Amino acid sequence: DQGLVTVWETETHKMMLMNSTVIGAEYSDSHARDQAAFSGMALMQAVWFMVSQTGVRPASALCVGLGAGTVPSFLISKGVDVDVVEHSRAVLQAAESHFLYGATGHQRHAHVADAHDFLFAEPPRFGRAGIDGKPAYDAVVLDLFDGEDPARLLTTQLFERVKATWIRRGGAVVVNVVAFWTGEHVALARAVVRTLRASFAHVRAFVDRDPSEQTDEPANIVSFASDRPFGFDAPPYAEDDQSVDWMWANFQQWEVLQAEDELRDEDGGDGGLLLSADTADAARARLGAAGAAVAAGMRE
Repeated sequence: DQGLVTVWETETHKMMLMNSTVIGAEYSDSHARDQAAFSGMALMQAVWFMVSQTGVRPASALCVGLGAGTVPSFLISKGVDVDVVEHSRAVLQAAESHFLYGATGHQRHAHVADAHDFLFAEPPRFGRAGIDGKPAYDAVVLDLFDGEDPARLLTTQLFERVKATWIRRGGAVVVNVVAFWTGEHVALARAVVRTLRASFAHVRAFVDRDPSEQTDEPANIVSFASDRPFGFDAPPYAEDDQSVDWMWANFQQWEVLQAEDELRDEDGGDGGLLLSADTADAARARLGAAGAAVAAGMRE
């Protein structure tokens, strides 16, 4: 395991920390435990609202990176077949013992493994959704970025592997990173979106708040990618109460990094950085300042 995992509880929240970084949370009130406590988690939950041209929502998902289990628990409540990969046994045990994830009885479908090793293992260790060694899932949700080393995991090689091995044809990949979506440290977010676009025909990225508001702090940026056109069938919600329901009804207005000029380097180059295992050292060097700024923001 890579750090000390602790669980703290206040009057309003229960939080999971790895060292000094909060990696999961839920509301203490029993009537609100099933509501995402963080806007980034709510935005990842929107994978449930993804619909292809056929109008079909995901029926199976692999969630890589568990935290407190907010996203897997939500998908399970919607009837989705979910398997989980988590590198830290301590995180898995904390999620099972202290958070709503444990009440799902879902722990038997969790793998304790390094994400990279698991996804590249031969033969693939498909869970309940696997059929005869064929790609198993309608969606793979990658919540891996800890603010330190995007060049290790969020690479063209990993996205191509997931596309070829882990999702069914036309399936979706959802990637959460904490990053700046504008300003001097936008390089990280640009690189992740560019790298997804190199593997998937359709990529849309959303920030977990109104992008016209505060821009001097990192935020969760969740990218949805597929080779098939897709939309979101989120229910309308009229009341402006900043709730999860309100966020689901409004997040499509918070799309970022759409235009090509938003993805260009500061010098106007038309190629830009792609995250690749073959150029990891160069990527780390180019993203050093952005990564340090994000990591500092996550610790505050």
